[in-house]
Amino acid sequence: MSIWNKVLVGLIILASFGFVYLAMVTLKTHQYWRGTAQKFEDAIATTTDQADQLEESGLPDGLGGLRKLQVDLHKFLNERGRVWYGCVPRNMDPRTGNIVVTLSPPPVQPQPEEAGAEPGGPKPQRVIPDEGTVLYVFDADKPPANVQNRADLGVFLGEFVVIRVAGDAVEIQPSMAMTPAQMKQLVGNRGPWTLRERLPNDTRDMFAGVDRETLTRLLPPTVVDEYVNAGKDGFERKLRDYRVLIKSYDKQRAEMIEQLEQVKWHLRAIETSVADLKTQIQARQVELTSLAADLKEMSRQRDAAVAHQKALRDELAGREKRIQELLAENRAVATRIAALQTEAVRAIDQRTSVARQ
Repeated sequence: MSIWNKVLVGLIILASFGFVYLAMVTLKTHQYWRGTAQKFEDAIATTTDQADQLEESGLPDGLGGLRKLQVDLHKFLNERGRVWYGCVPRNMDPRTGNIVVTLSPPPVQPQPEEAGAEPGGPKPQRVIPDEGTVLYVFDADKPPANVQNRADLGVFLGEFVVIRVAGDAVEIQPSMAMTPAQMKQLVGNRGPWTLRERLPNDTRDMFAGVDRETLTRLLPPTVVDEYVNAGKDGFERKLRDYRVLIKSYDKQRAEMIEQLEQVKWHLRAIETSVADLKTQIQARQVELTSLAADLKEMSRQRDAAVAHQKALRDELAGREKRIQELLAENRAVATRIAALQTEAVRAIDQRTSVARQ
């Protein structure tokens, strides 16, 4: 064997040692990455199981799975309807109650470095109610996360209808007659307002599990016991349909206003009658004064007539007495004359008899 063959064999042997080493390193690397991949596969399987469990079975705090939460959230949003927080009233017509309201701006778009979004991605869109949409307006209302007490829940200002849309502003009109007190709440009101597409639905599970202290801060004192005792000892709280209640109260208010107007009309009629009666009383008092003067004059004339009558009666009595005296004298004279005539006749008869003889 030549020297070059020996050198070649030596080089082949040395190269074989290198290939063996590389094969051993490759095998070790393959074993390491296979173990690592298995760990990741096990972690992925565990995470997948946990995700499936969270999606189907429920969260650790008993809120239900993600699917149920999504359904509940969709149900809640559907029942709640659209809501516009932070709306600002601008112009208000005190005669009709029409108000121009500027809607709240859309949510702030996250910055790319904060949210990982690329520039030019989808932007939040402002939701504008259509004309004819019925809106329920609350004053000083806050988002649910910021509600701490009853004052944060706001004051119900009324039911309105959208009659015009102009950009980010809508003009709303009261759907029911406004009372002077409600108009006073609207005039000069600077908000912010909350516009709700629907009134809240009263359900059995509303405020379920909420302690009395929290309910006392959020609810009127007259209804706290209803919610605290709901579901206890067979007690079932009576549910309220707020829209029906508002319509019913508005109807009752309209009837009471009509009755009040009728009472006012009758009161005005009575006041007019009283004024007429007072005028008539004054006229009768003037007439009574005049009649009193006439009565006084008539009484004076009557007294004078009575006195004159008495004088006449006295004079008549005197004259009747005189007449009786004259009659008596006349009878006496007549008797005397009769006696004289009888005597004269006898005397004549005697003289006649003497003459005959």
